[in-house]
Formats: sequence, C-alpha cells, structure tokens
Amino acid sequence: MAFKTILVHIDNDESCKYRLDAGIRLALEFQAQLVGIYLVPGSGLTPSVAAMLPPDVVQQRFAEFGDAQYAAEDMFRKSAAAAGLASID
Repeated sequence: MAFKTILVHIDNDESCKYRLDAGIRLALEFQAQLVGIYLVPGSGLTPSVAAMLPPDVVQQRFAEFGDAQYAAEDMFRKSAAAAGLASID
C-alpha cells in the first residue's frame, strides 16, 4: 500500500518530535506529501468567559496561543526541510 499524504498532529508537547520524525520517515519512504495540523489546546477562553475578563487579558491569551502555533509550525517546517522533504503543507 502506498501513501500519498501523511498527516501529522503538531503541537508544543515534548512527544511532538517523535510524531513528526515518524511522519517524516513515512513521507520519505513513500514519497508522500507531509501535512502538519496544529490544533489549539483547550483554553477555557469561551466567548462568555472572555466577556468577563479585561480586554488586555483576553488579548494576552490569544497572543500566547498564536505564539505557540507559530513555534510549532516553525519546528515542523525546519524539521521537514532538514530531512529534505519538498512537499509539505
């Protein structure tokens, strides 16, 4: 069976590196596209909770979520490039 696309869950957890390494190995072996997906961790920052918080606190939390996402994406792209993968998304 040949795989055309390998989907890897990317996050800021320590185990992410192992998932990413496995995805890269599979993508190389099957000459497949590697796709990373980042899911925002549960924040508890629902609209009703956000409405009760000061705006600067809400903005800070959203900035933290964004920073974590960008860090995970950067790790994904750098790891894939270092492995020589040309087809990533």
